[in-house]
Amino acid sequence: MTAAPNLARRGACPSLDQPMVTGDGLLVRLTLATRALSPAQWTALTTAAATHGNGRMEISRRGNLQLRGLTADRMAGLATAIAAAKIALAAAPPIEIHPLTGRIPGAVADPRPLAAALRAAVDAATWGNALPAKTSVVIDGGGAWTLAGLGADCRLTALDGAAWRLTCGAHDFGPFDAARAAAATLKVLATLAAGRCRARDLPASAAAFADLPRLAPAPAQTTGDLIGVHRLADGDTLLATQLPFGGAMAANLARFGRAAAKAGANALHPAPGKTLLVTGLTPASASRLRTTAEACDLITAADDRRRWVVTCAGQPACGQAHLDTVEIARRLIANLDPADAFGGTVHISGCAKGCARPPAPAAEIIGTTAGPQIIAAAGLAPDLRAHLTVAAEEDR
Repeated sequence: MTAAPNLARRGACPSLDQPMVTGDGLLVRLTLATRALSPAQWTALTTAAATHGNGRMEISRRGNLQLRGLTADRMAGLATAIAAAKIALAAAPPIEIHPLTGRIPGAVADPRPLAAALRAAVDAATWGNALPAKTSVVIDGGGAWTLAGLGADCRLTALDGAAWRLTCGAHDFGPFDAARAAAATLKVLATLAAGRCRARDLPASAAAFADLPRLAPAPAQTTGDLIGVHRLADGDTLLATQLPFGGAMAANLARFGRAAAKAGANALHPAPGKTLLVTGLTPASASRLRTTAEACDLITAADDRRRWVVTCAGQPACGQAHLDTVEIARRLIANLDPADAFGGTVHISGCAKGCARPPAPAAEIIGTTAGPQIIAAAGLAPDLRAHLTVAAEEDR
């Protein structure tokens, strides 16, 4: 039975069992167990979003699906639809690997065995349910596309085919083989559960770190840009799209899903960076599907100017927001010349909570009770600051 939504659950993750109240109704976040949906499952999910909610679907920065505009009396119907489509949801805490694992060009290691071992151990642990909300584990096998952009309490990064680095907050350990990497990670997670804290809160002297060999801080890692058509390591062709400002209407996503099925796709993968990946294509079918994606208002090109602005849901979707963030974003990019004039990402948040904030944005527009606040990196040209102000002030 679906529990009654609790407004006080800020800071926790809205789920099918515990949705969150927002400005446009209830919000549900779905973390998929496999990060892959068949075209039939995708169709079932878009239908459920339109039937039980307001049809607005989002993919979060971590690659989770969000359905908006739900009501308490329709939650049971949504749960039934998801179960009928055999869509499996991940247990907490999420143990995240790249959706394209096993197919990424240049991958250093396969993280799946390590992920499976950790999943089984955490599920069996007596402390598993005591971990703080939003605790996460990321296992990155490297290659052309990585999970470097995802924050994690415990990050395991492949150093080579047999060795792993463990990063917890500001602390790095290793190298470990897979068995020792799993044991070290479990030791840290048990400490987080006992202290009801996050890895960033642990000092270097924490007992969880005792006897773990130290490593120098990890070098900066890039995520790689997926948007567009790519050849995978197994010879398959991939079309990677992105949802503009993180969301789209179910009708457009259903149309895209039908076209993907017709193109021979075997799976659609909600992925980090608010992306939707389609696999099982040929170069020709990927090209045709790309045209349909553009007609459905999805981003298919790396230089699409909508990618330079990251927004939270904003008004009217979020009851905490003071700004219509998406409308401000559309005004801002309509007048940008060149599209990357800011030299980095612009973040627009409806309130001070700063949802969806990317690392080190070049500029930000933050909604407050007194009106929009402009925060810009040092050295931002005065004309660009004025451009931000004009776009934001029109929302008042």
